[in-house]
Amino acid sequence: MTALKIKYLKGAFTVFALCLIGTVSAAPNGNGEEKEKEVKETTTTLQSNFLVNKESSFEPRDTADPNNNCVTEETQHCVYQLTPEGMSNIPDQPSYSPAEIAQFEADGWIEPHPDSSPGLYTN
Repeated sequence: MTALKIKYLKGAFTVFALCLIGTVSAAPNGNGEEKEKEVKETTTTLQSNFLVNKESSFEPRDTADPNNNCVTEETQHCVYQLTPEGMSNIPDQPSYSPAEIAQFEADGWIEPHPDSSPGLYTN
């Protein structure tokens, strides 16, 4: 009977040891604490300094001359310049809708060029 108890205890101990080894080896870094993975966003922001009113959309431009290129009365300004916040928040895309321009202005990301008035950019 004693021999049977010893075999039973050896078997139970072996099962316990295997479970312990399995638990430890299943942990991602061996100590049960999972490391957080860094997720990097790769959003490209606008690199141009100005957005010009081209009738149905606004286009990014590196330079703009409102004195020589703005004509026709319009409800929105002819040229907007980006603020530092706008340089880091406005997504880079080929053009922007009037609604997006209104939102960018409300967010403080753009402001009318000092020489700009409501109108269309002709160049």
